[in-house]
Order: sequence, then C-alpha cells, then structure tokens
Amino acid sequence: MDKNNLFNKNFLFLSANNIILSTISTFLIIIFVINKEYIFAAKFSVISSLLVVITKVLSVNLRNILIAQKNRFFLEKFIFFRIIFSIIIFLLSIFFLYLFNFDRNDLYFYLILIILVNWCNEVTLVQCEIKKSFLLSNLLFYLNSLILFLILNISIFGSFVYIKYLLIIFLFINLVFLSIGINIQKFKILNFFTKDFNKILNLSLKSLSFLSSLFLNLANLIWRISIIYFIGDKLASIIIVFFALGSFPGSIFISSFGPSMVKKNIKPNILYKIFITYFVLLSLVALYIAKNFDTSVELLLSTNFILLIYIFSLIGSLIMLFALYEREKNINRNPSFNNSIFKKDILIAILISTLPYLLFNLGGIFFLSSTYMLGSIISLVIYKKWKIKTY
Repeated sequence: MDKNNLFNKNFLFLSANNIILSTISTFLIIIFVINKEYIFAAKFSVISSLLVVITKVLSVNLRNILIAQKNRFFLEKFIFFRIIFSIIIFLLSIFFLYLFNFDRNDLYFYLILIILVNWCNEVTLVQCEIKKSFLLSNLLFYLNSLILFLILNISIFGSFVYIKYLLIIFLFINLVFLSIGINIQKFKILNFFTKDFNKILNLSLKSLSFLSSLFLNLANLIWRISIIYFIGDKLASIIIVFFALGSFPGSIFISSFGPSMVKKNIKPNILYKIFITYFVLLSLVALYIAKNFDTSVELLLSTNFILLIYIFSLIGSLIMLFALYEREKNINRNPSFNNSIFKKDILIAILISTLPYLLFNLGGIFFLSSTYMLGSIISLVIYKKWKIKTY
C-alpha cells in the first residue's frame, strides 16, 4: 500500500472498524445520555474506564508497534493472550457487580463483554492489515455500522428497551469475527501456556510502554471518578460525554490510519478534515443535549453551560490531534516497547490527573469544564517541546 493508495476502500473500512472498536464505550455513553439515563451513563463511564485501564495496560501500545515493525510472529499469540485475560476479567466483573449490587446486571454484562471482545479484535484487525486480508474485515464494518445506526435511531425515535437486543447482536457478530481470526488447528496451546504466555506477559509488564498505558488510563479513570465526586452523577454524565467526544478525533487518529499515515510520511492535512467532521458531530450532540436536557438542574444554566463545554472540547480536540501526531512520529522512529516517548506519557498522566481537583477548587464547575482543553495543551507542549534524556 503506497502513499497514494493509503485511503483506498479496504484501508478506510479497516480504519472504520478500528474506530468502532475503540470508541464503542463513548458511543454507548452518548446513547445513555440521549435517553436521559444519566446515572447509568455515569456508572458505565467508570466501569468502562476501569476496563480500559486493565486492557490498555496489557495492550502496551501493541497495535502501533506491530504496524511499525510489520511483525506477524506474535499476532495469533497476542490474540489468544487477550482472550485468556478477557475471560478472567469477565469472571471478576461478575463477582464485583453482584458484590456491589449493581442494578440492570444483565446489561452491564453485555457491555463488559462487548468491550473485551473488541479489545481482542483489535489484534485480529492488525492481522488483517498486515496480511492484507480484507474480505471479513469489510463485512464486519458493514454489519457493525448497520447495528450502531439502528441503535442510534432507536435511541432517538424509538424505545430504549430494544437497544439491549441490538447490543447482543453486535456482540455476536464480533465474537464470530474473533473466532474466525484464530487458527486453532495450527495453534499449539500447550506451548503457548508453557512458553509464550510468560513471554508475552513479561513483554507487557517489563516495559516503559506498560507504564505509559497504566498511567495514561489511570489518569482518565481519575478524571471520571473526580468529576462524579465533585458534581454528582447527572451533571458528570454531560461533562464526561463532552470530554469523550473531545478525545474522539484523537481516538480516530491513533486507532485507525494514524500509524500508517506517519509511517508513510504523509502530511497531516487529513487532520483538519477529521476535525471538520468532528465539529459537525459535536455540534449536533451539543444541540440535542441543550434542547433535551432536564432543565430542573439549576446549575446547568441551560444552554450557556453546554456552549462553554462545547467550545472547550472543540479547542481541546484540535490541540490533542496535533499532540498525538507528534507522539506517533516518535513511536514510528523507534518502534520499541521502551521508546522514550513513553516517559513523556507518564509525565503527562501525572500532570493532568491533578487537573479536575485543581480546576474545581479554583473555579467550580465552569473551570472544571476546561479540563480536557488544558490537558491537551499540556500534552502538545510536552510531546513537541519537552526533551527527556534516554539512558
């Protein structure tokens, strides 16, 4: 695939699949808010963040590094590794959900399974990209897009009750794709548990990439818990939605064409197109929430509050896009699990994790609304300008 062919149909569908897998939690939080399930949205945002901490820590920036290295050797082993951990995580989730008496337990289970299966399929899609095998990944895109389109339309025009059944279909489709992606006949299960499992685990845990994933995702979890603690479930669900939407362009870049774009030295003009698309999306969501949010919450000040957080998220998303572009260039120059860029990740995570506390105490909810924008500025400055010595 050359520069001119980077955005052909197969690559676009593959990128779209990665976007769907990496942003499904954000999409579902938006769906819950649209349906005025504010408390459920806030709780799910914490659960999904906790799962992301665990899964991303074990991911150790794997996708970006495998694409940069064009490494086929570990692909199926990494898929199997993720399946094993997904089973363990799901069983632990069942225990904790019952322990803390969560309501709607069955819906939580489906949501957790979707996040875990998508995590496994992240590597399956890398396998499709490296092997240039696009038939199944293209089919996955069509099916997933159809289901998500139906979920969005039902949430706006229909009944929230039916969404659960569509989520079950979405889960089934992605489970089938995952099962097809594993060649069990050629896979040596005994050898995997005696040698490969420990090797992959050591690779995951004994690297700067592990610490990078741990710190960045813990910072995200701290943000969400802090916001809920300071202003309550209902308002927090609105802010979390806009923060999640603010990170949406960056998620698209990292999880789809970003690594390949940087590897082929393509100029970042496409980032502006992503931003324009995001601007339209964010504007529609802001307009819908402004018109439909329960105005009994006095602190909202209705449209003014939503306009403020809309502007902050918009500015922050553009800044974060260029911050992540700088980060990806560094990873591409040295596709290693101990790249010095991961030290910058750790520094950024430590700095931004304190923002909700500092901003809320300085200026209440309105200062708190600027958290994502300030975090983006800190990220860009450190990724682009800050020099960290490598020893």
